[in-house]
Amino acid sequence: MAFDAPNAQASKQLGDILDNLHTQKQQEQEASDRLRNVAIGIGAVVAGIGAVALFHEPMGEKIAAMASEETLFGRAGLRTADVLGSNTASLKLGSYFHDMGELGKEENFVLKAANRGSADAQYRMSEIVLHQKIGFSQGTPENWNRFYNWTEKAAVGGNPRAQLNYAYRLDSLGDDQSAIKFLHYAADAKYVPAMTELGKAYETGASFLSKDETMAEQLYRGAAQEGYAPAQTHLDRLLRGEPLTAEDWKFTYSPEHA
Repeated sequence: MAFDAPNAQASKQLGDILDNLHTQKQQEQEASDRLRNVAIGIGAVVAGIGAVALFHEPMGEKIAAMASEETLFGRAGLRTADVLGSNTASLKLGSYFHDMGELGKEENFVLKAANRGSADAQYRMSEIVLHQKIGFSQGTPENWNRFYNWTEKAAVGGNPRAQLNYAYRLDSLGDDQSAIKFLHYAADAKYVPAMTELGKAYETGASFLSKDETMAEQLYRGAAQEGYAPAQTHLDRLLRGEPLTAEDWKFTYSPEHA
């Protein structure tokens, strides 16, 4: 009987150890369950976002608005948004690859957005054709036609830079009325080169416009206030009473305006 007490104590210690092991096992299982539930929850959210995005294109634009092309994770988000049809994402990725000197990849992403109807992407495509093809001695009729076609699409779509270029193009083809119309569109968008050109048109009464020096001054002044030096030059000249001839106003189409 001398060994009863130690045996009882050892049994109690063993029981405590078994209880602790059981408790730890329960805690580990609970932790595992919590992690699994979190993972399932995250997966459900991601799947839900994906499902919504697939059937709701603006979700792709929301992702693109939050993602930056400057980080690896940001570019991954932009690629997802691009797949979902986000023109913003396509243009951001195009800009990234342009800065990296990977012009072929830039064109691929910009072309996606252009084909989806983005006027900004269509204007960028006109620049790509002009500077990366025509500008490198590839001024074939096919490339010039591509340049003109993208310029027209972007102008009709509302890009003011393209509208000015298209106005130059239309004037070179003798379509004065359409040229003035697109010049007005670009000026109304506060594109200062277009405001200046339209000011010259009103100052001289060029084409079918009635001469209106007050309107010309307003246009020159508006562009000059934005820091556009040519507008300031014309404003100063107008205020000095020095004339601008219709020949000086006449559009001279140049791809350098792209």
